[in-house]
Amino acid sequence: MAWGGRRTDDGKRDRVPQAYCTECDATVTVRDGHCLLGHPVESTLEPRKRGRHAAKGPRRRSRPRRRASPPPPTTPIPPPRPVSPAPAPPPPPSPTTLDPTRDLVAVLWERETGPEIPAWDDSEPAPPQLPPRRLRRSLVVVPILLLGALAAGWWYLTDLGVRNVDEARAAVADAASQLEVLATELAGELTSLPEANADPRRRAALVTGLAALDAAARRLFDAAAALPADLDDPDRTRLRASELARRTFTVGDEISSSLAIAAALTPVAEGPDLPTSVPAESIPDLAADVAWWTTRVETTAPELPETPRWEPLGAAMGDLLARLARLQEDYLGALRNDDPAEASRAVEAVDTARRRVLSVLDETLDGTGREMATELADIARLSGDLARGPR
Repeated sequence: MAWGGRRTDDGKRDRVPQAYCTECDATVTVRDGHCLLGHPVESTLEPRKRGRHAAKGPRRRSRPRRRASPPPPTTPIPPPRPVSPAPAPPPPPSPTTLDPTRDLVAVLWERETGPEIPAWDDSEPAPPQLPPRRLRRSLVVVPILLLGALAAGWWYLTDLGVRNVDEARAAVADAASQLEVLATELAGELTSLPEANADPRRRAALVTGLAALDAAARRLFDAAAALPADLDDPDRTRLRASELARRTFTVGDEISSSLAIAAALTPVAEGPDLPTSVPAESIPDLAADVAWWTTRVETTAPELPETPRWEPLGAAMGDLLARLARLQEDYLGALRNDDPAEASRAVEAVDTARRRVLSVLDETLDGTGREMATELADIARLSGDLARGPR
């Protein structure tokens, strides 16, 4: 048995008896010959004083101390479910008001009908809880504002479509009016196309007018294409405007190609000067001029359009080319032989073919100009009708 404990305030150790309990398998505190768990403890250890100044003697080897393992966790037992208390028995009737028949009827009535039902409460119900006034106002104002915004958007989009249609129609009318003016002015110039082609200033003015006419036709075509696809168009505005633009393009192409052919063919058909009597040292230069002229006619004739309008001019160019082939032999041989009469006959044959080419060219230009002038007059009339709208 040993003594253990804690130190007291005076510095001495509080002596508590301890011993080894075989049941607990540990050194335990002994009280009245039992451990704290109530097991009887026999003293097997000699009492001794523990401390720094304790007498040293032979120590006995004691069994190693083991820590008591914690008890295994146990599942908590749920508390019992509460049981509703039994209803209290009704109080006994008062002896002064005891009526056996009435009490028996009341008991039987309760058994048949069950517990008493409380009387009907006819008091007024509490008023419903309404949202705040600001919230109520917003619930009314917000839908009204949304409906107003939707109506305004619908009106704006509808009015925008109407305005777009009106603007597109106005653009078509404006382009048609401009085309009418330009077509009328240009039709007057085309009645004398050969003279306009011969005069450089009139030819330049004619080319400028053709460019303005083409721009007006393109403007009319673009304005017609800008019309809405679902437009209710009983007057066929889009179709009429597109057809007028197409016809104007055709007229411009015909006149432009005619002027280009005339500009390229006139100097070729005129050719160089051919004298009937020259010194011998000038004959090589004349031979070079004749060869250059022949080459230009050979390269220009195949470039003529293969249309009925230009077939007479193509035949005239073929005759001139045949005359030039004879000119190499007849004309240059006459000059070398110093034969002015033979040279004059060769030059006259070539001049006849050359004048024939220029004459056919003027006739073709004149016919083309008059035909295109008639077409432009009709285009101007139809453009005026389109610009002024339905009557």
